[in-house]
Amino acid sequence: MVDIEARGNSLRDRGQARLIECADVALAVLIANDSPMNKLCFLAREKHLVIPGESETKFRNAVKKLDYGIALGG
Repeated sequence: MVDIEARGNSLRDRGQARLIECADVALAVLIANDSPMNKLCFLAREKHLVIPGESETKFRNAVKKLDYGIALGG
């Protein structure tokens, strides 16, 4: 019974996030490791960044300060 309860609570939904694909791996690593960017996103796979929903506005503003833009999907 304890195992079933523990397994049932092993995953948690932490809300929505945005997935951003960078032009290349170097840019993804640069942004993910930049301070304060590393508090707003994290690296996923090779050239993708995950931005938690609550950090999206701050992330977008920080990206602008780095002179990068985010193109819409496609």
